[in-house]
Amino acid sequence: IALGLVVDDTLHILHGFRVNYAKSRDLDSAIAETMQATGRAVLFTTAVLVSGFSIYGLATAESVVAFGLLTALAVFLAFFLDLFLTPALLALVYREMKNGRRAGSRPRAAKCGDAWVSATGSRPRSRAR
Repeated sequence: IALGLVVDDTLHILHGFRVNYAKSRDLDSAIAETMQATGRAVLFTTAVLVSGFSIYGLATAESVVAFGLLTALAVFLAFFLDLFLTPALLALVYREMKNGRRAGSRPRAAKCGDAWVSATGSRPRSRAR
């Protein structure tokens, strides 16, 4: 349930970034504009969700209390990650793409099996096409 609730905020941030980046083509200003506009909406959404699920903490059934408080915690932690981790990952990915590399790419030789060669002593077979 918590994942279904918080993924929307991340998608709003990603969409806002793509729109702002398409307008300005400047990474830093696109992140700043996204966090000012979309970040504010995400903050209010998070406050409402955390408040709503925290109310379950007043219930008499322990399972309902645990559900409410754990869901509120998950929503808050997701907001924290959306606020700090998502912009950092966007900056990392878009800077690598700007330098002409695919994000997270390694040289071809490293991809095709250094670990395989060291573990087995033989090169991996090529796939039939």
